[in-house]
Amino acid sequence: TQYYNMFSIPIRLYKNDSIAFSKGPFLKNEDPVNFIINRILNDNREIGYVTDSNSFYYGFVSNGEYKIVAGPVSELKKSEQEIRHIGFLIGSKDVENLISEIQILGGIHPDTLLQSLIFINYCVKKTMYDISDIRIKKSEQENITSDIKENYSSEKNSDEYAVRSRSYM
Repeated sequence: TQYYNMFSIPIRLYKNDSIAFSKGPFLKNEDPVNFIINRILNDNREIGYVTDSNSFYYGFVSNGEYKIVAGPVSELKKSEQEIRHIGFLIGSKDVENLISEIQILGGIHPDTLLQSLIFINYCVKKTMYDISDIRIKKSEQENITSDIKENYSSEKNSDEYAVRSRSYM
């Protein structure tokens, strides 16, 4: 709760891959983290971050059977159309509420997320990292960017996406 109050970044605690606690504006079943939670839970790094196809950043700190997951954050505010698309993908029942919740998160630089992870990792494990220790290297970023572009273009070209997304407008 204090982490969320300090950084205004949604946070969750997982124990053995099941959510034990969450604090933030999203409903548990309409949380954008659901797109990539399996990737995060299966990541063996002690501290790290990932991006999703919506250009959101999520960070995590691992400690035995526990994983603290923070995010999403985005450098840029999402447009209503982008959020409607996200709402479509997660099956949101209240897209208008989702729009207001996600727009609050816009404008948080990923480095703020990384610094907050360094802080929480230090509080939990008394291990200090430098931000350069957890940033994704350029070669890794190029692969991630390529994957995101490929997934996004295949979603946009889908007839099913075009038909179903109209219901969110």
